[in-house]
Parts: sequence; C-alpha cells; structure tokens
Amino acid sequence: SCQDALMIEMSCCPTPIENPCSVCSDGIKVEEIFASMFNETELADMMTSCQSTAEFVEILESNSESCQNITFMYEASCCPTPGDNPCTMCANAAVDADITIPGLGDCQGLIDMVASFPAESEVCANYEFYEFLCCPVLA
Repeated sequence: SCQDALMIEMSCCPTPIENPCSVCSDGIKVEEIFASMFNETELADMMTSCQSTAEFVEILESNSESCQNITFMYEASCCPTPGDNPCTMCANAAVDADITIPGLGDCQGLIDMVASFPAESEVCANYEFYEFLCCPVLA
C-alpha cells in the first residue's frame, strides 16, 4: 500500500539532519558496554554501549525531545567528569591483573573506568563491590 511505501521512504530516505544530536560533545570517556537503561524496550539491543548510543542519536535533531531525553540518561555514564575527587578502587593495594570479571573485563580496565567518575557518584558505589575480587589483599 501507499502507507507502507511511505514508511519505507522514511527509513531509506531520511530528511537530512541540520544539527545532529550528540552524546558527549567532548568525546566518549567510557568505552565499555554498560547495562542499558532501556532494558525492557526494543531500544535495548541498539543502545548497549556508549559508542552505539552516540551513533544512534546522530539521526536525531539536537533540539528534539528524544535527543534531550537520551543524552540526559547517557551522558553521566558515557562522559563523566570526576572533578577533584575521583572514584578509586584498590587504593594502596595490589591489583590482581589476571582476574577477569564477566561482562566487565579485567580488573585494571575496571579500575581505570571507575576513576572517570566522582567518588560520591552512584556508579562508584556500585563498583566498590568488585574491589574484593580485584584486590583481594588490601594493603
């Protein structure tokens, strides 16, 4: 039908975006895959990492409500600003470099990633749990 053809046209011939939406205007600081905030929706498969989210939002206008909502939810995770008090794991302790945490990578990568968040952030509090795995003998 004509309606079906119009739907295909919207996908195949999108209107050029004048001011594309972007996540992390200064660049993505966290490359790891993180748990999507859209776990129960069809967007979950599309938006499972900072990079895939950044690529997805480029099809949206920067002043659109969709852009504003997505960037609000993802910028804290993808481009955190630790300020003067970064999150630390294994402070003054030896890191066991041989340990890999499923879904998160090796301990050193995890430690480097959480350091990009402020110590008082919820992200930092959530990752403190892994400290006993990555640095089993705290100095």
